[in-house]
Amino acid sequence: MLARLKNILCPTLEKYDQTTLNELKERESSDIEEINSLDWGLETNLALEEARRLYIEEDERRGSAESKASNLLLVASALIPLITYFENLILGGDKEPYAWGYILIFIIAMFYFLAASYWAFKVVSVGNYYRVYPIDITRLWKNGKEVSESLVVELLTAVRLNQERINDKLSYFKMAQEYIFRAVIAFSILLLMRVSYSLWGFSIEPIHLFFSFLFQFLGSVFSEFSLFILSLRDSA
Repeated sequence: MLARLKNILCPTLEKYDQTTLNELKERESSDIEEINSLDWGLETNLALEEARRLYIEEDERRGSAESKASNLLLVASALIPLITYFENLILGGDKEPYAWGYILIFIIAMFYFLAASYWAFKVVSVGNYYRVYPIDITRLWKNGKEVSESLVVELLTAVRLNQERINDKLSYFKMAQEYIFRAVIAFSILLLMRVSYSLWGFSIEPIHLFFSFLFQFLGSVFSEFSLFILSLRDSA
Protein backbone atom coordinates (compact mmCIF):
# COMPACT_ATOMS: atom_id res chain seq x y z
CA MET A 1 0.00 0.00 0.00
CA LEU A 2 2.75 2.44 0.96
CA ALA A 3 4.74 1.50 -2.13
CA ARG A 4 1.71 2.14 -4.33
CA LEU A 5 1.08 5.52 -2.66
CA LYS A 6 4.74 6.43 -3.08
CA ASN A 7 4.56 5.53 -6.77
CA ILE A 8 1.48 7.73 -7.19
CA LEU A 9 3.01 10.75 -5.46
CA CYS A 10 6.58 10.31 -6.66
CA PRO A 11 6.99 7.77 -9.48
CA THR A 12 10.44 6.33 -9.98
CA LEU A 13 12.09 4.48 -12.81
CA GLU A 14 12.90 0.87 -12.04
CA LYS A 15 16.65 0.37 -11.81
CA TYR A 16 18.33 -2.81 -12.91
CA ASP A 17 20.72 -4.47 -10.53
CA GLN A 18 24.19 -5.45 -11.68
CA THR A 19 23.15 -9.03 -12.39
CA THR A 20 20.36 -7.90 -14.72
CA LEU A 21 22.68 -5.43 -16.45
CA ASN A 22 25.21 -8.19 -17.05
CA GLU A 23 22.48 -10.44 -18.44
CA LEU A 24 21.32 -7.71 -20.83
CA LYS A 25 24.89 -7.13 -21.96
CA GLU A 26 25.45 -10.84 -22.54
CA ARG A 27 22.18 -11.11 -24.44
CA GLU A 28 23.18 -8.18 -26.65
CA SER A 29 26.58 -9.73 -27.38
CA SER A 30 24.94 -13.08 -28.11
CA ASP A 31 22.44 -11.49 -30.52
CA ILE A 32 25.16 -9.62 -32.39
CA GLU A 33 27.25 -12.76 -32.61
CA GLU A 34 24.28 -14.62 -34.05
CA ILE A 35 23.64 -11.84 -36.59
CA ASN A 36 27.25 -12.04 -37.77
CA SER A 37 27.30 -15.84 -37.91
CA LEU A 38 24.10 -16.37 -39.93
CA ASP A 39 24.20 -17.01 -43.67
CA TRP A 40 22.21 -14.16 -45.22
CA GLY A 41 22.64 -15.53 -48.73
CA LEU A 42 19.19 -17.11 -48.52
CA GLU A 43 16.51 -14.60 -49.55
CA THR A 44 19.01 -11.75 -49.36
CA ASN A 45 16.65 -9.17 -50.86
CA LEU A 46 13.95 -9.98 -48.30
CA ALA A 47 16.47 -9.83 -45.45
CA LEU A 48 17.81 -6.49 -46.70
CA GLU A 49 14.30 -5.06 -46.99
CA GLU A 50 13.40 -6.13 -43.44
CA ALA A 51 16.70 -4.83 -42.08
CA ARG A 52 16.07 -1.44 -43.68
CA ARG A 53 12.51 -1.39 -42.29
CA LEU A 54 13.70 -2.14 -38.77
CA TYR A 55 16.47 0.43 -39.04
CA ILE A 56 14.05 3.15 -40.18
CA GLU A 57 11.42 2.26 -37.58
CA GLU A 58 13.93 2.37 -34.72
CA ASP A 59 15.28 5.69 -35.96
CA GLU A 60 11.74 7.10 -36.13
CA ARG A 61 11.00 5.77 -32.65
CA ARG A 62 14.07 7.54 -31.29
CA GLY A 63 13.28 10.73 -33.22
CA SER A 64 9.69 10.77 -32.00
CA ALA A 65 10.73 10.51 -28.35
CA GLU A 66 13.38 13.22 -28.72
CA SER A 67 10.99 15.52 -30.60
CA LYS A 68 8.28 15.21 -27.94
CA ALA A 69 10.82 15.74 -25.16
CA SER A 70 12.19 18.82 -26.95
CA ASN A 71 8.67 20.24 -27.20
CA LEU A 72 8.17 19.62 -23.49
CA LEU A 73 11.42 21.47 -22.71
CA LEU A 74 10.35 24.38 -24.94
CA VAL A 75 7.04 24.58 -23.10
CA ALA A 76 8.88 24.44 -19.77
CA SER A 77 11.17 27.30 -20.84
CA ALA A 78 8.22 29.38 -21.98
CA LEU A 79 6.40 28.78 -18.68
CA ILE A 80 9.23 30.05 -16.47
CA PRO A 81 8.13 33.74 -16.65
CA LEU A 82 4.52 32.66 -16.14
CA ILE A 83 5.50 30.61 -13.09
CA THR A 84 7.25 33.68 -11.65
CA TYR A 85 4.07 35.70 -12.10
CA PHE A 86 2.05 32.80 -10.73
CA GLU A 87 4.30 32.68 -7.67
CA ASN A 88 3.71 36.38 -6.96
CA LEU A 89 -0.02 35.91 -7.44
CA ILE A 90 -0.23 32.90 -5.14
CA LEU A 91 2.24 33.93 -2.46
CA GLY A 92 1.72 37.67 -2.59
CA GLY A 93 -0.51 37.76 0.48
CA ASP A 94 1.86 36.50 3.15
CA LYS A 95 -0.64 37.47 5.86
CA GLU A 96 -3.39 35.31 4.45
CA PRO A 97 -4.67 32.41 6.56
CA TYR A 98 -3.10 29.10 5.63
CA ALA A 99 -0.41 30.76 3.50
CA TRP A 100 1.82 27.84 4.49
CA GLY A 101 -0.55 25.59 2.51
CA TYR A 102 0.00 27.67 -0.61
CA ILE A 103 3.75 27.53 -0.12
CA LEU A 104 3.76 23.78 0.43
CA ILE A 105 1.69 23.00 -2.66
CA PHE A 106 3.71 25.47 -4.73
CA ILE A 107 6.94 23.71 -3.69
CA ILE A 108 5.42 20.33 -4.62
CA ALA A 109 4.26 21.67 -7.98
CA MET A 110 7.71 23.10 -8.72
CA PHE A 111 9.30 19.78 -7.77
CA TYR A 112 7.09 17.98 -10.29
CA PHE A 113 7.80 20.63 -12.91
CA LEU A 114 11.58 20.40 -12.45
CA ALA A 115 11.46 16.59 -12.39
CA ALA A 116 9.57 16.57 -15.70
CA SER A 117 12.19 18.90 -17.20
CA TYR A 118 15.00 16.69 -15.88
CA TRP A 119 13.61 13.52 -17.46
CA ALA A 120 12.87 15.33 -20.73
CA PHE A 121 16.47 16.56 -20.79
CA LYS A 122 17.69 12.99 -20.35
CA VAL A 123 15.71 12.01 -23.46
CA VAL A 124 17.38 14.64 -25.66
CA SER A 125 20.83 14.36 -24.09
CA VAL A 126 23.58 13.21 -26.42
CA GLY A 127 24.51 9.55 -26.12
CA ASN A 128 26.13 6.76 -28.07
CA TYR A 129 23.96 5.95 -31.06
CA TYR A 130 25.01 3.55 -33.78
CA ARG A 131 24.37 4.35 -37.44
CA VAL A 132 25.47 3.10 -40.83
CA TYR A 133 27.55 5.92 -42.29
CA PRO A 134 28.83 6.37 -45.87
CA ILE A 135 32.27 5.16 -44.83
CA ASP A 136 30.69 1.88 -43.69
CA ILE A 137 29.04 1.33 -47.06
CA THR A 138 32.28 2.32 -48.81
CA ARG A 139 34.13 -0.27 -46.77
CA LEU A 140 31.60 -2.94 -47.79
CA TRP A 141 32.02 -2.11 -51.46
CA LYS A 142 35.78 -2.20 -51.16
CA ASN A 143 35.60 -5.75 -49.89
CA GLY A 144 33.70 -6.63 -53.06
CA LYS A 145 32.20 -9.82 -51.68
CA GLU A 146 28.62 -10.42 -50.59
CA VAL A 147 27.86 -6.71 -50.33
CA SER A 148 24.11 -7.21 -49.75
CA GLU A 149 24.68 -9.77 -47.02
CA SER A 150 27.25 -7.55 -45.32
CA LEU A 151 24.84 -4.60 -45.46
CA VAL A 152 22.17 -6.71 -43.77
CA VAL A 153 24.63 -7.48 -40.99
CA GLU A 154 25.57 -3.79 -40.60
CA LEU A 155 21.96 -2.64 -40.41
CA LEU A 156 20.79 -5.34 -37.99
CA THR A 157 23.84 -4.83 -35.78
CA ALA A 158 23.11 -1.11 -35.56
CA VAL A 159 19.46 -1.82 -34.75
CA ARG A 160 20.37 -4.27 -32.00
CA LEU A 161 23.00 -1.98 -30.45
CA ASN A 162 20.50 0.90 -30.36
CA GLN A 163 17.61 -1.16 -29.01
CA GLU A 164 18.28 -0.74 -25.28
CA ARG A 165 19.28 2.91 -25.69
CA ILE A 166 16.04 3.76 -27.47
CA ASN A 167 14.04 1.84 -24.87
CA ASP A 168 15.75 3.94 -22.19
CA LYS A 169 14.79 7.14 -24.00
CA LEU A 170 11.16 6.03 -24.13
CA SER A 171 11.25 5.20 -20.42
CA TYR A 172 12.68 8.65 -19.65
CA PHE A 173 9.96 10.31 -21.70
CA LYS A 174 7.31 8.30 -19.87
CA MET A 175 8.69 9.64 -16.58
CA ALA A 176 8.60 13.19 -17.98
CA GLN A 177 4.92 12.69 -18.84
CA GLU A 178 4.16 11.34 -15.37
CA TYR A 179 5.72 14.35 -13.65
CA ILE A 180 4.32 17.03 -15.96
CA PHE A 181 0.84 15.57 -15.36
CA ARG A 182 1.36 15.83 -11.59
CA ALA A 183 2.71 19.35 -11.96
CA VAL A 184 -0.46 20.42 -13.79
CA ILE A 185 -2.61 18.83 -11.07
CA ALA A 186 -0.64 20.56 -8.30
CA PHE A 187 -0.79 23.97 -9.98
CA SER A 188 -4.53 23.49 -10.58
CA ILE A 189 -5.10 22.74 -6.89
CA LEU A 190 -3.05 25.80 -5.98
CA LEU A 191 -5.07 28.00 -8.31
CA LEU A 192 -8.37 26.64 -6.97
CA MET A 193 -7.27 27.40 -3.41
CA ARG A 194 -6.35 30.94 -4.42
CA VAL A 195 -9.64 31.46 -6.24
CA SER A 196 -11.60 30.15 -3.26
CA TYR A 197 -9.83 32.65 -1.01
CA SER A 198 -10.58 35.47 -3.42
CA LEU A 199 -14.27 34.51 -3.56
CA TRP A 200 -14.92 33.77 0.10
CA GLY A 201 -12.12 35.67 1.79
CA PHE A 202 -11.17 32.61 3.76
CA SER A 203 -10.03 29.89 1.40
CA ILE A 204 -10.20 26.95 3.78
CA GLU A 205 -13.51 27.82 5.45
CA PRO A 206 -15.76 26.29 2.73
CA ILE A 207 -13.69 23.13 2.91
CA HIS A 208 -14.01 23.09 6.70
CA LEU A 209 -17.78 23.52 6.46
CA PHE A 210 -18.08 20.76 3.87
CA PHE A 211 -16.06 18.22 5.82
CA SER A 212 -17.73 19.21 9.10
CA PHE A 213 -21.14 18.54 7.58
CA LEU A 214 -19.87 15.32 5.99
CA PHE A 215 -18.42 14.00 9.26
CA GLN A 216 -21.56 14.91 11.20
CA PHE A 217 -23.69 13.14 8.61
CA LEU A 218 -21.49 10.05 8.63
CA GLY A 219 -21.44 10.07 12.43
CA SER A 220 -25.24 10.16 12.63
CA VAL A 221 -25.52 7.38 10.05
CA PHE A 222 -23.01 5.28 11.97
CA SER A 223 -24.90 5.86 15.25
CA GLU A 224 -28.22 4.86 13.72
CA PHE A 225 -26.62 1.82 12.13
CA SER A 226 -25.05 0.80 15.46
CA LEU A 227 -28.40 1.13 17.25
CA PHE A 228 -30.02 -0.95 14.51
CA ILE A 229 -27.40 -3.69 14.88
CA LEU A 230 -27.80 -3.67 18.68
CA SER A 231 -31.57 -3.93 18.36
CA LEU A 232 -31.21 -6.91 16.05
CA ARG A 233 -28.84 -8.58 18.52
CA ASP A 234 -31.20 -7.94 21.43
CA SER A 235 -34.18 -9.30 19.51
CA ALA A 236 -32.18 -12.40 18.65
